[in-house]
Amino acid sequence: CRTAKIILLDPESQCAIERVRTIGEHEITRDTLRTQVEQTVTFLRALPAAHQRIRLKLYPEPPVWKLAILGDHAWVRHYHPTLDVRVLPEYVFVHDQDPAGLFTAFYQCFVTRWNDPAIPEYDLLTGELVHREGQKEVGGAVPSS
Repeated sequence: CRTAKIILLDPESQCAIERVRTIGEHEITRDTLRTQVEQTVTFLRALPAAHQRIRLKLYPEPPVWKLAILGDHAWVRHYHPTLDVRVLPEYVFVHDQDPAGLFTAFYQCFVTRWNDPAIPEYDLLTGELVHREGQKEVGGAVPSS
């Protein structure tokens, strides 16, 4: 089984606070954002394979893309600075071995973010953030069909 790699906005970061402020909707608050991330972490920690095959990172920068990649498909939404991402259109890109295709671009975007040593990994076993400065993961190639 492959490893699931998940990157979420750190709800304690200054950018998370700014995101809540710029969206300006009453149902999106700092507490609801924090609760959403906490519920996600709780769910992931409860999965039987979580400690071996699920990895989580929390990043502090403003979100640009809501991106999910599964096999040869990438689901993408743009994070508009003042809109809730749920009201924006979602696009699906299919990997078709075209190095100029958008699937490849979004995949590389994710791999670049994942390999950024400044983004700490959340240890699902201990519940702590682990900083791995200077380490880089290999395997940034686009998966083949």
